[in-house]
Amino acid sequence: MATKLTHAEYSIKHTEIFARMSANFLATPLPSDWDTWEEEKLDNFISDNHWEPFEYWDAHDVYELIDQLTVDVIDLMGFEMGDGERTWEVKVEATTTREVIVHANTEYEAQIKAQIDMVGLVGGENTKVLSVKETTDD
Repeated sequence: MATKLTHAEYSIKHTEIFARMSANFLATPLPSDWDTWEEEKLDNFISDNHWEPFEYWDAHDVYELIDQLTVDVIDLMGFEMGDGERTWEVKVEATTTREVIVHANTEYEAQIKAQIDMVGLVGGENTKVLSVKETTDD
């Protein structure tokens, strides 16, 4: 049986596991506070510490690999979002464009959470949602 987590608990678990899983793709794993870094610092760290097979990969693509492994590990550990919340992939534009994974009850709530996450990730105040797709496995 899966352990149901609130959005905040899931986010904390994701951040912790992401740092651990980064060791599978980076010569030096991310520190536990990586999620407080500006996007440029994170991209530079990934670029500077990539594992040789990813030498010519874009930092964002390596980030996506780490993220997907993190989500898979969370699933294998039996953690999932509490009832009612679904998983959404939201493409958000600010100083850069990112696909942000959020957990929310509605599409509108997903957009708001993704924009807040994007402001925290890259800074700035002007964000724009480009697309929203529900990715919850039923």
